[in-house]
Amino acid sequence: MAFTLMSLGFALVAIPLTIALVGAFFGTLFSWIARNNPEDLPLDGAPLPGNIDQIVSGAWSVALPWLIGLVILGIILWVVGYLFSLRTLKSHRVNRPVAVTWSALGIAVAANFLLSALSSPFSGLLNMWTPDVNGTGNVDGDGGFRGLEGIDFTPFIGLGVFFILVNLLVNAAIGLLSWWWMAHAFREPSAPIGGQAAVPPSTI
Repeated sequence: MAFTLMSLGFALVAIPLTIALVGAFFGTLFSWIARNNPEDLPLDGAPLPGNIDQIVSGAWSVALPWLIGLVILGIILWVVGYLFSLRTLKSHRVNRPVAVTWSALGIAVAANFLLSALSSPFSGLLNMWTPDVNGTGNVDGDGGFRGLEGIDFTPFIGLGVFFILVNLLVNAAIGLLSWWWMAHAFREPSAPIGGQAAVPPSTI
């Protein structure tokens, strides 16, 4: 549960930041071309070069609040997952819950990355299936595709939902095994026979 929340929080921070960086790059590029080389912009149905800055500013005014909101939500989810891990470990009297959390997080991230790399060839098989629009997907006068009305996207959507659920389950399993492993790795050694009792679990 903790790793799932922390992974989701990280994704909600990383994805908007990536979108913002890419958008800033292309927005700056298009604005620069419009100001310095307007002849390089396509003129057939495209906005006038003088309106590029207004379009970029309008896009940022709409997208920026959503991106900031997603980043804030991602940070909150990550912190909630981190605190949930500490609370769960302390409630079970696990030794050194902070060290267990950070160590398990590193192992889980590495395992998740390795598993994603190994499964990428299989997930890439989905790209071999695309809706057939060659026979019926004629473009009408309004620029729409009449043939899209007869295409059933249900299998593709169903597969997408299925793989999302599988990914969440695998993510949770990786987190559970990583936390269990590190909890045992950091456990306090048992006192020798006839020796002193083991010290209470550390809270660090």
